[in-house]
Amino acid sequence: MKNFFAKLEVEAVIRSVAGQREVIKGTWDSKPVYAKRFIGNKARKHFLRDLSGILALSKAGILTPGILCGDNPVENDSYVLVIDAIPNSENAEQFYLHSSHLERAGLACQLVCVVAQHHQANIIQTDLYLKNFLVAGEDIYTLDGDGIREYRFLSRKRALKNLAVLISKFDALQVERWLPKLLEIYATARKWSSMPE
Repeated sequence: MKNFFAKLEVEAVIRSVAGQREVIKGTWDSKPVYAKRFIGNKARKHFLRDLSGILALSKAGILTPGILCGDNPVENDSYVLVIDAIPNSENAEQFYLHSSHLERAGLACQLVCVVAQHHQANIIQTDLYLKNFLVAGEDIYTLDGDGIREYRFLSRKRALKNLAVLISKFDALQVERWLPKLLEIYATARKWSSMPE
């Protein structure tokens, strides 16, 4: 691990799942980054799944932080994935909690557009929590490559079920008012003439 961490200056361990992984905030060659370290007997599987998900998003033209390092195991049962830290950003859950009603509605519209992008590319984010999106000005980044699944053909039923999961993350009383607009935005982004009944 010494050679790897010689390039990484650790600021904080921001998440740790015992025996599986940890997420580190720091700098890599003086550049702000997040490093995911995968450990244990499933380290390689989770590393490859996260890497594959990020690459799938990038290939589809969906905003996601870039990969700086992620080719080789650091030691026998440990793999590390280093990604860009996006400046002046916060996760969508944080943004939602301190925003006005109007800002929340705007965020919901943006997230529905992003999820429609996923579906157009035959991609599903299986871990649709607001914290797995990053708000940076007008841009929304998709995080957590480990939750990304690619399909040869994504059915409408599966896509709409995934959309419903996203919508369920918003305040129920607000969603009641937003829902017609959100569904219209989704249908337009999918190039559908209307939403299925």
